[in-house]
Order: sequence, then structure tokens, then C-alpha cells
Amino acid sequence: MINDSDIKNKLFEYYGLVYYFQPTHKEHADEEWIKLVSELSEFIYDNYQEPETVFAGCKFHFEPVMMSAYLRIAKGLEDNLYLLQSEKVKAFLIEQLKDKKWLSGHANFLRPLIMMNDRNLINDIAKNMPHLWEANFANTFLMEAVAKMKIPGFRKEMEQFLNSGAKILVRKAETYLKNEGKYKPV
Repeated sequence: MINDSDIKNKLFEYYGLVYYFQPTHKEHADEEWIKLVSELSEFIYDNYQEPETVFAGCKFHFEPVMMSAYLRIAKGLEDNLYLLQSEKVKAFLIEQLKDKKWLSGHANFLRPLIMMNDRNLINDIAKNMPHLWEANFANTFLMEAVAKMKIPGFRKEMEQFLNSGAKILVRKAETYLKNEGKYKPV
């Protein structure tokens, strides 16, 4: 099914729509964006599942296609910064993080929330969604956000990265652990 040209064409059509997002009505832009992103996510979920092909705990075709889509979504959000201010967009993305359906794709819903640059939001997500600290890719995004925003209280979570083998993650974790006591509480 993945090689079907109609599916690929539809996927690329969605990619263009999210990358160059232009709302029909500015006052309903957040609702239009949510509808479009929901349709794209469901389309990928329905057409790119290959559970027998697993890489890093992710469904191989689903995860890269989803990541590719969300990189385009992030670019579209950079061009429409007002969407990052939308409570509806924020609520939608948070609900997706809670939905077990998207477990292997949670990193993709987390990225736009990190772009909102809200310490309180990231603190709440990091504290109230412990499953993200265990999910491949999502844990890396969350770790980087917590470290960059200097949010205290995640010593145990940061320690898991000390043996990750990824030098940049080890360095960020070490810096966080060394300086955590200096970070302003949220």
C-alpha cells in the first residue's frame, strides 16, 4: 500500500498545505490548522503502518513519514507565529500527546509545543506525562527543552542520558545536573 502513487501524491499535497499554510479566514485559522493537521496525521496513521518493520521501537514507515510531516508543520508554524499563541492549538497538541494511538509519534506533537517557548507548559508536560521520558525521540526533545529552558526538578530524568552514548546529550545532561540548583523555579 505504501508504494501506491495516489497515497504518495495525497501525502505530498498535505505536506504542501501544512508547509505553506494559509488560512481561508484569519479569525478561524487555528481551527483550520487543527483540522488540516488532524487529517494529515490520520492519513499517515491509516496508510503508513508496517508493524512488522520496527526500528528504535517505532513503526518504521509511520515514524519517519510522521516526522517529515511535523518538520513541515513546524516550518508552517514559524511562518504563522500567531498559531503558536492559540489556546486551541495548544490544547489540540496536548491531547495528541495523551492519546496512546500516537505513542510512537509523540515527539512530533511535542515539537510545536516546545516552539511555544513556555516554561510552565514544558514543566507541566515533563511532570505530568512520564511516558514521554520513556519514548524514543520524544524523550530527547523533552530533555533538550527542559535543559534549554533551565527548568529544575528533572535530575532523575537527565541522569538517564549520561549513558546514552550521544555526546551532545551527555554534555547537555551534565550541564543540567551541574547547574540545576541555580535554575529559577517554575
